[in-house]
Amino acid sequence: MNAAAVHRRRLGNELRRIRRTSGRTIAQVAAQAGWPTHKLSRIEHGRTGIGAGELRLLLDAHHVQGPARDALLALQAPTSRGWAHDYGDVAGGTFAAYLAMETQARAALTFSLAAVPGLLQHQSYAHCVLDSGQAIGVATPHQVARRLELRLHRQQRLRQTDAQADPPAAPLRLAAVIDESTLWRAVGDPTVMESQMTHLLEQAELPNVDIRILPLEMARRPVFGESFTVLEFAGELGLTDIAYLDGLASPELYLGDGAQLYRKSWNAMKDYALPPAESKQFIEHAVGKWRLR
Repeated sequence: MNAAAVHRRRLGNELRRIRRTSGRTIAQVAAQAGWPTHKLSRIEHGRTGIGAGELRLLLDAHHVQGPARDALLALQAPTSRGWAHDYGDVAGGTFAAYLAMETQARAALTFSLAAVPGLLQHQSYAHCVLDSGQAIGVATPHQVARRLELRLHRQQRLRQTDAQADPPAAPLRLAAVIDESTLWRAVGDPTVMESQMTHLLEQAELPNVDIRILPLEMARRPVFGESFTVLEFAGELGLTDIAYLDGLASPELYLGDGAQLYRKSWNAMKDYALPPAESKQFIEHAVGKWRLR
């Protein structure tokens, strides 16, 4: 799925949510806009695009004004390709769309089973993770270097504000639930693991970063085997969450009900995970263990 298709689906999902909240049917809104019902249905399901003039007409019909209106118009016609466009050789399609939305997000809620989340990876650990793709022929040394550069660039959102944004963007709030097995699964040599665990402790000191460890001995529900991230957007804009799964063959984006399912799953994992102070003790223990190996 390319970026244009993602924007189209996201806009349609928001328009459908607004209509349902108003209690009106597709037929009623389509009639007010002077459109056939099937046209609005295709727009709401992201199967066809909508022009700027048509979108303004529809927003008038829904009485949407202010920041929410501006946000929806921005979804219809993104004004900038953003910095991630420079990495189009290693970040295309769905992932490129995700990067654009990560830049706009207020918060990222991530659950990780197999490895430390990318935004929290130490450079040496990230290189080992990305380099492992060469074992199955999905990465060349050049691609590994480019993807590492991209990952480190993404991590800047945790510490930097975007003064050029309107309104200025605060650092990304990151809340990570990490399975305990990740602390003990070797990625690279013990030195890499010690550096990574130390880096986790350093990142946990940031006021906008919340790290919680899910203990192996803790039974949890629901039980599933997916790592995922849910992006949360500024509430005053009225935009709903988006869920992202970084699949081996291809990544997946979920909007609407699908995103809410992953949001509920993340909330459940957070409830089972240790609070930040106890999680820090787990990580400190891992630092000591890897240092002795």
